[in-house]
Formats: sequence, structure tokens, C-alpha cells
Amino acid sequence: MLERLSGEVRNIMAATPGVVDIDTTSEPGKPEVQVRINRAKAADLGVAPADIALSLRTMVNGDKVTKFKEGSWALMLGLLRYLPLTSYSSL
Repeated sequence: MLERLSGEVRNIMAATPGVVDIDTTSEPGKPEVQVRINRAKAADLGVAPADIALSLRTMVNGDKVTKFKEGSWALMLGLLRYLPLTSYSSL
């Protein structure tokens, strides 16, 4: 359903004068994980929901750590922690 709606919105935008470079981050078959934080337990442990969200984002997507640039070339260093798919159900 999301793919169909994304396509419809894309078509409407493409037909709109002045709209350019239409793109979507939606990828068919890309898995999605929904997380529900037990806020009471997190608060008891002194962990803010924002900290949990940031940690999960880093585990799933990685994070840019630093960028080194010298002359005409640049090197971006990232941090990525892969979790096996079986781990997602126990987060």
C-alpha cells in the first residue's frame, strides 16, 4: 500500500509545474522495525527515550563519525553496528 501511495504522490508532483528532482527513500522489500519503549522502565534506569532512539538508529543505520579532508580528496568515517535479524525481536 505504501508503494502505491508513494507512486501516486510522485505522479502528482511530477505533473506539478516547477517541481523537480522528485525522489523517495521508500524501497520495496526494505524491512521496517517498530519499537515501543517502556517509558516507565527506561525512566527507572535513568535512560531517556531520545537516547534509546539514537542508539537504535546507530545500530540500524550507522552514524557519520568524522570527515577527514586533505587537498582534493576526502574520507568519511562511519560507525555501523549490524544486528542479526533475530536480535530485533528482543530489543
